[in-house]
Amino acid sequence: MPSFRASQASYDGMMEKARTARELVGSRGFGCLSTQSLRHPGFPFVSIAEYATGETGQPVFLLSGLAVHSKNLALDPRASLIVFAPDAEQGTLSAARVTLIGEVRPVPEAEKESCASDTWPGIRRQSNGPGLGILLSIGCRWLMSTM
Repeated sequence: MPSFRASQASYDGMMEKARTARELVGSRGFGCLSTQSLRHPGFPFVSIAEYATGETGQPVFLLSGLAVHSKNLALDPRASLIVFAPDAEQGTLSAARVTLIGEVRPVPEAEKESCASDTWPGIRRQSNGPGLGILLSIGCRWLMSTM
């Protein structure tokens, strides 16, 4: 049976990785968003997407309803987001990166106004239409990181 000290060290190491991953996600503002392709069932569709993080560190996307990834997410909310450190272009295998895997869901109506103004202070309210910005957040179920 592992000692308390070994268990605590393992926990501390896991918490340090989680803190580092949160800092990386919070520092970048964009990543590669992978959704389930509507046009090509069974295949992923990957695009670069901007996001912002709020108090929880959870990525929040402002996506157009016309975007392919928005249409994919409307039918299947499962997605992943990979965020990588700036030095990834020089050494992809040694660069820090994190992959968030979960479901992307609309921000609850009651939270939209504060989320939009806190996350994107310059956002303008738009009238309803197919191109309206949709606020979505990824509820992270798994976290894989290389730090």
